[in-house]
Amino acid sequence: MFNVLRGDMSIVGPRPISDDEIDYYADKAAAYLACKPGITGLWRVSGQARYSERVSVDCAYAKSWSLLLDAKIAISTLFAMQGPTAVRLGAIFFDKFFTNKEERER
Repeated sequence: MFNVLRGDMSIVGPRPISDDEIDYYADKAAAYLACKPGITGLWRVSGQARYSERVSVDCAYAKSWSLLLDAKIAISTLFAMQGPTAVRLGAIFFDKFFTNKEERER
């Protein structure tokens, strides 16, 4: 939290990357680096485990950032901290209250 208070990080954002990792991001690095790294983020709560998925998920987050998305991720983090059953309940909650009708019908 100290880094958030100093302004170096945000509560929600892409996972921090090291200088050694920047080459792995290739053409996606600019979108990724446009955001401050976060304590929690979409990749951490999405259930993705592989590094290649991390890059895609975090870059998608950076390109589609919104306050609503940050709220979803923050609440989802609270569910994820409670275990697998709570994660499923959190997904149901978001589908019902945070996803617009058109997205649910797809």
